[in-house]
Amino acid sequence: MQREDLNLDGFSLNQLAALREDLEKTIQNKQETRKREALTRIDRIAQEAGLTKTDISKHLARNQRKRVAPKYRDPQTGDSWSGRGRRPNWIERKLQTGVALDDLRIQTPETRKADAVRKPQPTTPERLSAARDR
Repeated sequence: MQREDLNLDGFSLNQLAALREDLEKTIQNKQETRKREALTRIDRIAQEAGLTKTDISKHLARNQRKRVAPKYRDPQTGDSWSGRGRRPNWIERKLQTGVALDDLRIQTPETRKADAVRKPQPTTPERLSAARDR
């Protein structure tokens, strides 16, 4: 059946709402059937290959990237960065405006302890002159 063959103009609002509900149920049932069939095929293939569910779960866990918690956050926009890889543009813009990277660091109990142990850092002009003197 072509979509153009359906003429829904003659339906009342209540009839259309009921039709939508029926369609959503039908779609959900078909999706669940499709998943069950796929899982059955996967199970059959695994049995033929002599794989256990533990083998499969270990394989899947090994191939998934682990999410890294963000270490830096922009307080105005909420953007975050894990501190890995290339610095995002928002970090570069903040650094160009004079914001120190430590100012964007997300405070956790661990970082608070480290801050308490760490010696205070000199201000930016002092850092620059110390770096030049080296």
